[in-house]
Amino acid sequence: MEVGGLMKDVVVYVAGPYRCPEGHEWNVINNIRAAEYIALELWRHNIPTICPHKNTAFFGGACDDATWLLGDLIIIGRCDILVLVRGWENSIGTIAEIHKALDQKKPVFPNWRDAVNLIYKEKIYDTGRVEQVVRRSADSHERSLIIKR
Repeated sequence: MEVGGLMKDVVVYVAGPYRCPEGHEWNVINNIRAAEYIALELWRHNIPTICPHKNTAFFGGACDDATWLLGDLIIIGRCDILVLVRGWENSIGTIAEIHKALDQKKPVFPNWRDAVNLIYKEKIYDTGRVEQVVRRSADSHERSLIIKR
């Protein structure tokens, strides 16, 4: 469904690493830029997008990290789709976000272009047609690709 003939009536959440294990500011900036790129591409396709990397950029230390992480899980509850940023496999926070989305039967895409294709085919709420859903177990740290047809 489109809003006003232009904007899609769906909200995408961009999920990916923010911090880096080494704590280097340079890597944090690169993670923000990677998420920002995907968010901008989605907006260019008239798809409203939440990019938590930009929402709380450089807020580190202003509140406990749990504040941002738990808040992001609440925001996911109000979004329709997750799109992943490179490096998600190494982010415990992103893995928690993926589990939250999948628990709520929301599609998760490792590629923003696949999400755009699904949205424009207007099969957004037909999760049985989601071509690729990525699930990673935070306990076992093993990746598996779930294919749904």
